[in-house]
Amino acid sequence: MNSVTVRLSKPAFDRLQQAARRSRRSVEEYASEMCATMATVGPGEFFVPLGDCRGLRMKRWKDSLADIDAALKVMEFLSEADLKRAFKTVPTKQSQQEMADLNDKAQSVGLTKAENQRSEQLREYFDQCQLIRANAAAVLKQRGFDVNKLLRS
Repeated sequence: MNSVTVRLSKPAFDRLQQAARRSRRSVEEYASEMCATMATVGPGEFFVPLGDCRGLRMKRWKDSLADIDAALKVMEFLSEADLKRAFKTVPTKQSQQEMADLNDKAQSVGLTKAENQRSEQLREYFDQCQLIRANAAAVLKQRGFDVNKLLRS
């Protein structure tokens, strides 16, 4: 087993400590698991949601729930401001319009193979945005923030 020393700001350490406490593990065990989890995520598969989906380098999710879980676990370490921005994650207007057009065409005349593939990509993109939003809301609520305030803003 190897060891490493990491210097964290007080707020970052406090969030780490709270997450460890919630999982009923020591800070060391929790931090070790987080590092191991992040090390298993391949290039381009790890993201930190810091804004709307346009700013993310989103790749197609793998079929494994463990990969999704690994990416979302990182959100526990984001600041409140970053979580609030992540909560406001929405698909771009352009992608919303493209999806609406594809849905209309699918109902009227059907889609080509390429259009079906694009529709599936957009659905995954929309799902990713929703997942980011939901997870950000959950983390904010765990920290005692009134998520309803964000819904009204």
